Amino acid sequence: MILSIFIGTASAVVNLQIAALLDYREGSSGQIILSTFMTSVIAALTVGGKAVEKSFAINSSTHIISFAGRVLYYIGDKTNIKIIPKK
Repeated sequence: MILSIFIGTASAVVNLQIAALLDYREGSSGQIILSTFMTSVIAALTVGGKAVEKSFAINSSTHIISFAGRVLYYIGDKTNIKIIPKK
């Protein structure tokens, strides 16, 4: 969610910079076409990226959980902080 907000904001800034370089006025047809194109490309990349990430997570879930456990153990061992307390 946070990444989507960041990407949307960054794309708006890039869109405005490109429109300024091409000397498109705000609300002109060129600026609207550019904005629509940029939004479409970023939406497609975001959806495609999420699909790739989900398939990776489904196919590698055991390895991901094992790695996360090792990282938590390492952090807890080096800092003497009980990240996951024993019951």
